[in-house]
Order: sequence, then C-alpha cells, then structure tokens
Amino acid sequence: MRFALLVMMSVLTCSAGSPSKLWGRRGELWRPDSRLPYFGFAGYQCGNDPIPDVPAKTDVRNFGAVPDDDLGDSDAIQAAIDATEGGAVIVPAGRFILDKPITIKKSNVVLRGAGPRKTIFYVPRSLQELTPLESNADGGTKLAYSFGGAFLSVEGRRPREHGVAVVETSKRGETLLQLESNKGIEPSSWIQLSMKMNEELGRHLHADLFDMGEGTAGFMLSTVAQVKSVDKKSVKVDRPLRFDVRSEWNPTVAPFEPGIEEVGLENFTIQMAGKPKKAHLLEEGFNAIQMNAAVNCWVRRVEIIDADLGIKFDNRSRFCQAERILIRHEKRSLADGPSGHHAVWLSGVAQGCLVSDIHIETEYVHDISFEGLAHGNVVRRGKGVRLNFDHHRNAPFENLLTDIDVGNPDRIWSSSGSGHRGPHSAARSTAWNIRHSGEVPASPQKSHFPQLNMVGIKGAVNSNQDDWHVEPLGGAVVPSDLYETQLKRRGIRVL
Repeated sequence: MRFALLVMMSVLTCSAGSPSKLWGRRGELWRPDSRLPYFGFAGYQCGNDPIPDVPAKTDVRNFGAVPDDDLGDSDAIQAAIDATEGGAVIVPAGRFILDKPITIKKSNVVLRGAGPRKTIFYVPRSLQELTPLESNADGGTKLAYSFGGAFLSVEGRRPREHGVAVVETSKRGETLLQLESNKGIEPSSWIQLSMKMNEELGRHLHADLFDMGEGTAGFMLSTVAQVKSVDKKSVKVDRPLRFDVRSEWNPTVAPFEPGIEEVGLENFTIQMAGKPKKAHLLEEGFNAIQMNAAVNCWVRRVEIIDADLGIKFDNRSRFCQAERILIRHEKRSLADGPSGHHAVWLSGVAQGCLVSDIHIETEYVHDISFEGLAHGNVVRRGKGVRLNFDHHRNAPFENLLTDIDVGNPDRIWSSSGSGHRGPHSAARSTAWNIRHSGEVPASPQKSHFPQLNMVGIKGAVNSNQDDWHVEPLGGAVVPSDLYETQLKRRGIRVL
C-alpha cells in the first residue's frame, strides 16, 4: 500500500497558488543567467527517455541461490551478474542472505527482484564486521563505512578530466565555449568541462559572498554537457553554464565517455539485521546502495529497512535516477535517536541525478544530503516525518528540492560537515513548494547559504541576509513542481 501512495503523492498537492517572481506561470520571467537555476536536464538520460524495462537474461537460482534457507547467497548472485552480458538478472520472490557485498562493474546489467516485500535481501552482518576499516577523515578516529561502501554497489571508472584548453571567458548562463582546438568533438557528442578549485573560483561558486574553505581547495570541478554544434574552434552545448568559465582558471574540455552506464537495481526490499545504530561517524556499515562514477543508472521500486546509509550517488555519478523509494526503520527505534546516518546522499561532484517519489518514514542524522560540488541534482515529490535538507559543505551548488512534505519543520535546514570545508552550501540552492506541519519552519544558518531561493514555503522568513530570495506565497506556488515544468519547457512530458 505504501508504494501505491508514493505514486499518488503528486496529485495530493494543492493546485491553487501564486506564481513566483523568478519564474512566472510558464517561465516567462526566467532567463538562463537568472538566479533561479535550470534543472530540466536531471534524471536518467537527462529526462529525455523513460527508464527502460530490460528483458530478463539470467536467474540467480541457476547459479546456486536458494531462497528462504539459512545460507549466504552473495556468491551465487555475484556469479549470475558476472555471467550476464546485457539483460536483467532475476531474483525471484523469497529471502536471500547477503553475506558479503555485491558489485556490478559492467554496463547494461539490471538486478531485478519480484517486487518490494516479495524479494528480500537480508543483511545479517555489517561491512565493519566483514572487513574492519577505520578512517581519519577530517581528523579523529572514525569508521570508514560512515562515509560509504554498500552491500549493493555499482562501480564505474572516472573519465579523464584534462583535455584542450578553453581560451576565452564564458559567463554563467551562456552556452558557447571557445577552445584551443575542437578536434574530435562532434555535434551530439558529450564533453566534460573541468577546472581545479582555486580561491577565486571557489568564491565565485559562492556568489562572491564567501570563501570556499581550505578543505575545498584543489578539488576538481567538472560538469558534462552534450554538444549541439561545432564551428571552427567554438563548441555550443545544450544547457546553460552553471558558473563562469574564465581562461585564467585553466579550464579544459575533453570528450566524455561513461565508465559504466545503463545499470539498474529494482523491485526488492533490502533489510538490515536491525542492530542498534552506532554513534555518529562510528556507523558500522549497514549500508544499502551506492553508485560510483555511474551514468544513466537507476534504482526504482526499492524498500530499505534499518540501514545506516540508504542510497548514495557519488564520485562523479551523472544523470542517475532513484524513484519510488521507501526508507523506514523496523527493529531500530527512534527512542534511541536517528535510525541511520544518511538516507539519500548526493556527493563527489554528482551531477543531474534525480530522486523522485521518495518516502522517508523514519529520521536520519541527515535525511537528504548534498555535498562536494554536487550540482544540478533534484529531489522531488517526497514525504517524511521530520526531514532535513542537509548541505554538507565542499560547495554543493544549484541543487533543487521541490514538491516535498517535510512533516515537522523544526530541523529542515539542519546541516553538518567539518567547518574547514567552507559554508554548508555554495550558491543558489533552491527549495520550491515545501510543505510542513508547523507554523514557522526553522531558518537556514546565516553565512552558509549564499543566494538561497526559498519559494512556496509557508512561514519562511527573509532576514535580508546573504542575498536570499524568499517568497512564502502562503505555502502554495504554481507551478508546484519546478523540475516538471522546466522539463516541459524542453517539450518533454514527465511521467
């Protein structure tokens, strides 16, 4: 029943409301260099195509997986994946024990169950119990699995980040790049634009209001776009730039080739043992799903129970999608504090990923997190009991939260991350049509959200700081889903 409700959430929103000064009713007030970013390229295949139903190819039972016994099934499931060249690996109804992590390292493979509550992946032991690891991230003793690793992983390889030089400045909102050479770049091909973070670029990403923090210096900022046309040494791309590209920042452009693509995880429940959550940053790795350097991959119709980490898109994942996701606790209790660490986490220069129709029926330390130069990502049509929008520093910028009911709004902007990594967010984080059960939602922290856009949030207060744009609009704005209306602007229908 819960999964049926996820599909219906979008029709429960109020259709009456007022337009924003940033958009208007149909985008007539918007322009490419507006402080309101364009998010209409997020999701699988940039929203151009629906997620496919891939034909079945392999059945895990043929490799020794047996449902509903007390023996581990990871080796058999991994063998089925490794033997599959294009197609879906079928996991039938029943309870399968994941006694070690499963990793997909090749494209065009789908791991498909019979449905949530039908196919259940059960995890009896944590990653820390299986392979102990510590971490000294940001100083101090921590457990590495607080930051990632998962029992279901998609692992790609990072593309090269150096190419030909960009020789002239292009402004945010423009689409033309002047290159030293456009050899090997053709119309309809994909390119990656890269620049190493320096002090001036870091401040630019923070709308020239704040410094980026010493812990962000040296990171590689990269973004991917499709080529529309090539003329002499210029290249025109299909989407407006999210930042200036200045020749003194040594920007380069290289052909973009995904390291892994068209991988899906779908139609199952993954349930952890339900052992009590460990202290913050000592989480032992009951982690469900992670995608690294994945492109056009997806997670759909998945239930996650008692996990430390729900879903993470990391390490330059691009245009991935998670939809119809239910995250809840069962054996863990909120009486002991949050039931997990990160529910949904977009990090490591993740670009254009889409999380849609998500219900978080519990509380995490960080419910929805953006971190590490993540940009252009969208979370839409969500619901929770006490959601927080965690912006975890290292300059995440221009990410969208839209058409979400957070429940109790007393920690809506609660954010974390080590202070030396700069403000919680870089420029133009956008919250659009955010509903809640309170009167006045908690306010974002001063000097941490430059050029924040808050539109359609009942009771939101403009404190005249950090160049915020606040339009409460009584908690009702049209359009109610900014992603959907921006996608329609490109002539694409949203399902």
